[in-house]
Amino acid sequence: MEEYRSLELTGTTGPGEGVGYFDSGGSGAPVLLLHGFVEFPASWGPLLEFLPEGFRYLRPDYRMSGDGEPAGLPELAARVAAFCRRLDLREMVLVGHSLGGAVALQMLELDADIRERTARLILIDAAGLSGKNPEYVELLSQPTAGNPLLRFPDEELTAYLLLRRSWHREEGITPELLTRCAEGLRQPGVRDSLIATACGFCHSDLLPLWPDPAKLKMPTLILWGTGDRILAVEDAYRYRDVIADSELAVLPDCGHAPQEELPEETGRLISDFLLDVPRDAARPAEKTEGVEGGATLRERSMEQFRRYQLKMSRLVDRWSFGTAFLFVFIKILQFLKKLGMRANENGWRKATGIFLRNEYSKFVLSCFRLNYYTGGRPRTHEEARRRLIENLAEYIRSHSQLHWSANPGVFRMGRAKVWFTDIAEALYDRSGELQKIE
Repeated sequence: MEEYRSLELTGTTGPGEGVGYFDSGGSGAPVLLLHGFVEFPASWGPLLEFLPEGFRYLRPDYRMSGDGEPAGLPELAARVAAFCRRLDLREMVLVGHSLGGAVALQMLELDADIRERTARLILIDAAGLSGKNPEYVELLSQPTAGNPLLRFPDEELTAYLLLRRSWHREEGITPELLTRCAEGLRQPGVRDSLIATACGFCHSDLLPLWPDPAKLKMPTLILWGTGDRILAVEDAYRYRDVIADSELAVLPDCGHAPQEELPEETGRLISDFLLDVPRDAARPAEKTEGVEGGATLRERSMEQFRRYQLKMSRLVDRWSFGTAFLFVFIKILQFLKKLGMRANENGWRKATGIFLRNEYSKFVLSCFRLNYYTGGRPRTHEEARRRLIENLAEYIRSHSQLHWSANPGVFRMGRAKVWFTDIAEALYDRSGELQKIE
């Protein structure tokens, strides 16, 4: 049964004094799963279901330092190497995704002891070969509103903004996936650690991690998604050409995280590699209840999707009285529009005059996020408050529709000039809980 444990490290060059990790236990060969940059040990969860038994799977959270200090690639590699030595892992399988792949290559390049302890290597959309930071990492290092880690306080919304860049199909981002990623973002100090690590990479000289063929003699599996928008699939072929004893498997219609987007296919490839199953060996057809021809349910669904053609009759799958009424109503409005009829300004108020006779204002709800990094971070609450009010005033001045208010009459609706604007100030704490409104 898998357990979460914490391990104290000594002799590391990077920040942090410990590493938390999940351990499946057992006496089999250890498989060390190193997650990507903006990911967590839980990101390996969907893949574990499809990996073979008889191995000991370890998922460390090697990136977290807990104090928000920058941790470059050498520091991360030293931390993971110390973790391997502390647990005395031997004949292990190194599995690195994205940043985790770069960490694995850095360890194998610089640490002879780790090379002796490693039996196999698996690289999944691994970083480090180009010698420059991906635009994604540079974005996360910038103190601007475009940074997903700074844009919204809500963890699930932040998780969606992060995942949509790494997935090939956004519709595959499920609520369960968002919840799992949001739980990782809720850890104390995790956002500061991610931003600090991104800054550490962007402000350092990152050299290409060209693997030395003399140092990488272990069998290597390279997995890559063709739809990766963070690290181009061309890097997969460059890795294959450099690493002698390597094989490449390219996953179509997959983004930067195959272990999450296509866990079944990725698990099958890794299982074959761990169990020495030849790639061209005939695999028995998987029996799936209700599926013809022995194909998996996913394969059947994808085939139906490719053959599906959009028709007008399919825009509404099930007609009902409400659907038909709405359709006819829209057509009537379109016919009236062609006749030249137009709705009067504020005409919707006349239809609901019973309620709106006592409503004399037009409300406009706007949300402003203070950009602390334009002109320096405000030192006091009053300074931040003044800057936010200035931004709000400029917004009101530049939108003429906010300069007028509804003025209901006996037979018609008019408008009146607005000379004053009410401002309500809501204060939240760091957890997002409302404290007071002024």
